[in-house]
Amino acid sequence: MTEALEIHFINLVKWRRIKNKDIKNDSLNRWLTWLNDSSPPELVEEVLNMDMTILTANEKQALLTATDQEIQEYLRRREKGEWDRISRFNSAMRKGEQKGAKKEALKIAKNLLVKGSSLEFVHEITGLDIDKLNRLQTRL
Repeated sequence: MTEALEIHFINLVKWRRIKNKDIKNDSLNRWLTWLNDSSPPELVEEVLNMDMTILTANEKQALLTATDQEIQEYLRRREKGEWDRISRFNSAMRKGEQKGAKKEALKIAKNLLVKGSSLEFVHEITGLDIDKLNRLQTRL
């Protein structure tokens, strides 16, 4: 054994007799509450909401005790979530590209109008709306 390893023995019989366990400030009490089979479900739920590491352990335990069908469903939902995340990312990228393209089209239109190009010609080149080009021309 190394000095990095510590082993603690906990008397669960004594722990169960304690009436008011401080789960808010004591992580050991939160862990023992989660591990205790006789803990009320509401208390376990509270502990899960308070401590991310216990929530993670709870999810891992659920996977270890899951049936093959539950594991397949979990993997299906996880894959769907990943595809949804990728879809949202791609959509945001497209919106950003569209905004960039629109800005670029406005810049080109402005330059063409300054050089004296007709509204129809600028519309044909940039695809921008004639009314928008009219407003842009009046501001120049």
